[in-house]
Amino acid sequence: MEVSTGRPADAERTLVELISTGFLLVDQGPTLLDNLMGVVLANMGGDALEGYYRRVGRGAEADALAFARSAATDAAHRSRAGLVPEDVHALLRGVPDLVETEEALRGLRCEYFATFNMLAPCINLHKMVFGPDETYDEWRERARDQLVRVDGERELFDLAESGVLGSGGQALQGFFARFLSLTLGSGGAPGSCASLIASLQ
Repeated sequence: MEVSTGRPADAERTLVELISTGFLLVDQGPTLLDNLMGVVLANMGGDALEGYYRRVGRGAEADALAFARSAATDAAHRSRAGLVPEDVHALLRGVPDLVETEEALRGLRCEYFATFNMLAPCINLHKMVFGPDETYDEWRERARDQLVRVDGERELFDLAESGVLGSGGQALQGFFARFLSLTLGSGGAPGSCASLIASLQ
């Protein structure tokens, strides 16, 4: 539209801003959905900017942009190869460290925190019986300090901390659930296996 109305500089600026917004969502978005939307915006902007360069006769810049995007895609594919442990226990052991890894996607860190916070106590027999220990509580506090920056993210973290299925603070109902609470801890406690069981009833 801007090119058609004789404003090529405005068109280029719009596309650069679109790409910048995409990268901002990739780097700083607190959920994987934000990160994925950022990838989509950056790709759309990249396609449009490459097309703009070709339309206005700047073929060399279009080729350079296409090469840079292709090289970045190839590098991303290579960097992912072989990084996922085949052993589920090895993968779970690595999740707490990933949550605290500043170089990782913020959305991935938040999603991993929510998933690990919900599932880990049910996988560890000791935590199933005795509940989360001080080490687990310290990890949750560090994760909160690192992931929460604004009020909206605090609410998102609280939701993740209460369990992805929204079981935090839920009273366990029925004989079976109350029996489980005697061995699995309080249903409303962060990191409690009983929270997950309560949410699945």
